[in-house]
Amino acid sequence: MRRLGLKRVGQLIEVPRASLERRFHSRDMAQAVLHRLDQALGQRAETLKPLLPASDFVARLAFPEPLITHDGVIAGLGYLAGELGRILARANLGARRVALWVARTDGSATEIAAGLSAPSHAAAHLVRLLQDKLEDIDMGFGVDLMALAALITEPLHPTQTSLTETGEILAPEILIDALANRLGIRAVRRLFPRSSYIPERAQSTRGAFAGVPIWPHEASAKPPRPLCLLSRPEPVTVLAEIPEGPPARFTWRRVSRRVVKAQGPERIAPEWWRALNLLAGTSLRTRDYYRLEDEDGCRYWVFREGLYGDGEDEAPDWFLHGVFA
Repeated sequence: MRRLGLKRVGQLIEVPRASLERRFHSRDMAQAVLHRLDQALGQRAETLKPLLPASDFVARLAFPEPLITHDGVIAGLGYLAGELGRILARANLGARRVALWVARTDGSATEIAAGLSAPSHAAAHLVRLLQDKLEDIDMGFGVDLMALAALITEPLHPTQTSLTETGEILAPEILIDALANRLGIRAVRRLFPRSSYIPERAQSTRGAFAGVPIWPHEASAKPPRPLCLLSRPEPVTVLAEIPEGPPARFTWRRVSRRVVKAQGPERIAPEWWRALNLLAGTSLRTRDYYRLEDEDGCRYWVFREGLYGDGEDEAPDWFLHGVFA
């Protein structure tokens, strides 16, 4: 800039862009100057990376001789994961996000990170999340320093572990973390409970890392629910022996099915706070749910919306809401 006679940044604005670009011997240098000038004027987005405080939970490993193979880096990751796990265990904490920092002998460095859906300090789990990403690291002239840090931590209360491997319950977080770090956080979602008795509003979906859902214990006291719940109940045509009784035959998706067994009804009334809202776009009629089994052994979850003689002008409608496994 001094060789071009430009002493202040403001002088760059007055110079035409084409003329300014011709003053540089290198096109890359000219583009870099124009790029920074556009960022300074707010004409191009500039992502700022804040200087965050160093993590309190970090494990480091220096090598006397540079590592030139990925196998050595994977072995170093296993050692660091064990050290970090012990540090977190002493503090009764679990990691929600970890980052591996790999420094090369030429002064350059690279960083890979992974998130966890639930706090954990299990070394094998941390290694599993980061190991696949190590294959994309450029070893350069060798790696002489590695560091593994827990960027986000949460309390992890001690739990009783089994004395043997029999009867061990596998937590779904291991699978969730593997899928989320491979497919992306937005691609994996999980169910969370909501305070509603209406089946289609009794749960909501959130991101995989939104936390661990806590389902109420009283849910086990309810009648069985189908594993396959339709996103929207589908209308069915029903033939019943008595109006208030279960269906004797129903037609769903143009196929007629004869009912051989029926259980119910399970009555679910509309939520009073939604019934007071006249602008609600959902049904506000009482539902009677039945569990039906046809002559082929298939089981269905069917409900009658509305009651006979409840003052409504319309007759009750029938819908199929789910299918049992």
